[in-house]
Amino acid sequence: IVEQEEVSWHEVARPQIHGYDMQCIAMLSSVRFVSGADEKVLRVFEAPSVFLENLASISHLKEIEEISGLSLGASAPSLGLSNKAVTTEAEVIETEEIPTKNSFADHIPAFAPVKLTRPPIEDHLMQNTLWPEIHKLYGHGYEVFCVASSPDGKLIASACKASKLEYASVIIWDTSKWKQVASLTHHSLTVTQMAFSPSGLYLLAVSRDRCWSLWKQQARENGLFELAAHTDKNSKTHSRIIWSCAWSHDSLCFATASRDKKVIVWSQPSKREGGGGREEIGQPGSR
Repeated sequence: IVEQEEVSWHEVARPQIHGYDMQCIAMLSSVRFVSGADEKVLRVFEAPSVFLENLASISHLKEIEEISGLSLGASAPSLGLSNKAVTTEAEVIETEEIPTKNSFADHIPAFAPVKLTRPPIEDHLMQNTLWPEIHKLYGHGYEVFCVASSPDGKLIASACKASKLEYASVIIWDTSKWKQVASLTHHSLTVTQMAFSPSGLYLLAVSRDRCWSLWKQQARENGLFELAAHTDKNSKTHSRIIWSCAWSHDSLCFATASRDKKVIVWSQPSKREGGGGREEIGQPGSR
């Protein structure tokens, strides 16, 4: 929020209050996100219209997402897992009248649409800022560990805890159909983090097996990837678990960070280095 040339940060929403420990989150657009907790399911949430209107009012934003077709808000379910959309004023009244004894929702007041001009107080954060859950994605055999989304929000990549090759696959989801479109198998242990390149052409994955894999999207078939480069037990330069990875803004290099206290930058070989202009990225750069 900018007031009199001073910038301040405020909590404006608590979209998801989960019954399990949260593990990962990725934005699909400015009004949607996908999250993973200590369970086998990915959950997709969408911002309600009341939140967007209040955000515009509080922050004085002139450009706000189109709110037609969005729900008013969300109510807390009895078990505290799947937020239920509230779409009409009648549902708001109904939600307020339903008693919930000995349930998770006892601790969260019923949703009520309120117009704000200042940042919300604690009671409002608990009562009126939940986002409705719009989809669940099933497919992992164990608890979800990491998730990433493509720059255009059309693809989701997710991985779960694994101690065997068959469970360490990266699943690719198409957000237009909310279906699994590919399974990328390479690592033997849990994939700890993934990142799409800013260009959207590559997907990078790092793992507890101390290796990374780089997948290139095939232009003709959305969601399908082929292995472009990787490290293995002979070529890997990290000696411990790789925990994190990130791309440069131009998609020409990426970095991996490990428990071995190293950050290694990997880049595409140049023609002067004898790379011949190859597209594969995977030569170690600086550390």
